[in-house]
Amino acid sequence: MVTKASKGAEKLPAKLAAVPAAKAATRTAVKARAEVPAKAAAPTPKPSVAVDVAAPAPIDRIAKAYDELPYASKPFPQSTPEQLAIMARLFKLDAPDIATARVLELGCSAGGNLIPLAVRYPKLRAVGIDFSNVEIEQGKIQLVKLGIENCTLHCLDISRAAEKIEGTFDYIICHGVFSWVPEPVRQAILKLIKDRMSPTGVAYISYNVYPGWKMREVIRDMMVFHAGGLADPVQQLAQAKAILEYTKGITGETSTYGKMLRDEAGIMAKVSDDYLMHEHLSQENKPMYFREFVQMAADHKLSYLGEAQLGDMAPQRLGADVFNTLSTLSAGNILATEQYMDFFTNRVFRQTLLVHQAVVAGIDRGMKPEMLGGFWFSSVLRPDPQFDAASTPGVLAQYVDTAGRTLTVRGAVPHALLAKL
Repeated sequence: MVTKASKGAEKLPAKLAAVPAAKAATRTAVKARAEVPAKAAAPTPKPSVAVDVAAPAPIDRIAKAYDELPYASKPFPQSTPEQLAIMARLFKLDAPDIATARVLELGCSAGGNLIPLAVRYPKLRAVGIDFSNVEIEQGKIQLVKLGIENCTLHCLDISRAAEKIEGTFDYIICHGVFSWVPEPVRQAILKLIKDRMSPTGVAYISYNVYPGWKMREVIRDMMVFHAGGLADPVQQLAQAKAILEYTKGITGETSTYGKMLRDEAGIMAKVSDDYLMHEHLSQENKPMYFREFVQMAADHKLSYLGEAQLGDMAPQRLGADVFNTLSTLSAGNILATEQYMDFFTNRVFRQTLLVHQAVVAGIDRGMKPEMLGGFWFSSVLRPDPQFDAASTPGVLAQYVDTAGRTLTVRGAVPHALLAKL
């Protein structure tokens, strides 16, 4: 039996408003009814005005969203050719010379990642494409102001980029795009890399992954259900943040799910508006398992090199027992090891490097000492002030990084090296 809500229940928490959350479901139902074949004796009905007869293509809607609220354009150090070249050389591949390289960025925004690169290497050639005309124009203004001539930005649909750009590229960067575009565009990205990456080139792609995004999807679905029916991005953001704030305050639910829900809502409540809009309120957000991404790449004759950050590939960080177990379970298969690690750590995001299948035979991930020649080193590790040598026999020192992770040192040589750094 349905009863009328009490007077007190009608009042919503501050900033939280009743919005047309079921709008999309209603529109789908109307469209489904309109598509039911008419009876023979009845005239063919005209489509309901609520049916999206001339709805814009998905990629056009995404571009419009970025035009209305541009994404903050900034450098991503983990995606730079310097970082990609380091990883390739650590794994015994001959990476192209960065100083004279050709670099392509798919989804370059206003050039915040490419422009500093062009400044650092005057003989490098940088090309960026993005489907947001607003962001591309912002980038072009910066290029003119800075007098940069070795970087060009183009407003293009990635699916048609191959028709407009010329030549091959030594490094291809695709940060914050792959999970947030329709499937045909994801396939176009991989095809473009296959067709336009130089023989010894390296490509970088970031994307959301399961299992970590399983819980995060619940938060996204809740925000989209509550605020997705609002046309105004400002109102969408306000209501998305309002439902997050309300969820954080739910204390009656003491189950594991309730705690996870509050924790995830708390994380999302701290992000910037542009990130919240384009990461969580985007019409497209397709996480996948690592193994699925690798298979997609293989279908385009591309192979896994590693992750952009070496530490993300180190099972040793999970402890000796886990490291030994992984070695047995994976039987030396790097792809299996990486997938198991995602399960064990509830990973949400990857920054994967791809190379042509033709160079895979030359990859050596053994990290032999001779592979370290020619590199410069720096470290954010500092002595752990809480370390007590007296209570840990056999341990010479303990270091801690900016994220609070610790490194225990037992040997004199690594201890001397870290002390120097």
